[in-house]
Amino acid sequence: MSSFWRALPRPFFCVAPMANVTDVAFRAALTELGKPHVMWTEFVSCEALVSTTARTREKMYTTLKYAPAERPIVAQLFGSKPDQFRECAHIVRDLGFDGIDINMGCPEKNVNKQGSGAALIGDPANAQAIIRACQESGLPVSVKTRIGLETIDYHDWISRIIDTEPVALTVHGRTRKEMSLVPAHWDVIGDIVHLVRDKWRSDCILIGNGDVTSLGDAKEKAATYGVDGVMVGRALFGNPWFFQSETLVGERSVEERLAGLVRHTKLCEELLLNHGHNQFHPVKKMYGSYLAGIPYAKQFKEQLMRAATPAEVYSLVDEFVAHEKARTAHQS
Repeated sequence: MSSFWRALPRPFFCVAPMANVTDVAFRAALTELGKPHVMWTEFVSCEALVSTTARTREKMYTTLKYAPAERPIVAQLFGSKPDQFRECAHIVRDLGFDGIDINMGCPEKNVNKQGSGAALIGDPANAQAIIRACQESGLPVSVKTRIGLETIDYHDWISRIIDTEPVALTVHGRTRKEMSLVPAHWDVIGDIVHLVRDKWRSDCILIGNGDVTSLGDAKEKAATYGVDGVMVGRALFGNPWFFQSETLVGERSVEERLAGLVRHTKLCEELLLNHGHNQFHPVKKMYGSYLAGIPYAKQFKEQLMRAATPAEVYSLVDEFVAHEKARTAHQS
């Protein structure tokens, strides 16, 4: 069942699961403009996915919506109860996902107080039970985690994960306490590669995550620290071309960036809004990233953020383009 993982190139590059970011529209934009080797969904609550409330379950199923073109695609789950993970793993399998990823790294308090996310670093026995429960589904199971809770302390924790033989492990190079407030400790990620490969003799696929700024940077980190793959998060904001080439988003033309903004919005409209889901905000919060560094765009951005519908966005883009053409013609 782990064949897709073993068939990936080395190094490979993948999308980080980001709450209220990596929805079906975001992933569709990436698939069209610069498809990664592996795609992740947003994280999904196991408790909500098996809820007795139909509306709650429906919301989770919406989060798990995907298109065949996104494959291979991994569904990320979070929770604290092995029995719920077992049930959700079978749901994910029946939905046709290529793999299951378990979130053991989210630092948010409302997640951790449930014993989920990074809180599992402090409960390795339960973490192991969760992994094994998911493995019963027959799907390849991977884990995403951090390098400690309050301090950098990963040796025993990582060894306990490796003992369960996940097919892949993603290491975010910060502790829970550090959130994303300090530079990622890629030296620690490199040490984990050494431990897993040389000391524990495991063939677990290792993925590094944290502070990746460009495709060139991802390739350099893979070569320097020995990871099999690199996971990219915030660098994708306003840059659905990230995996296409090493061209930086600031080097792309204004026209191309505005076309990306419009396409992302249209995908949101087609895949979410037209199906009754109020999901316009996630794409709107990307607009500032699409426009970063574009001259005379401050007021334009403010107007876009006030837009109530995609139609208003398209009109504002047309007006901005026309205004810029007139301004350029006047200056020449």
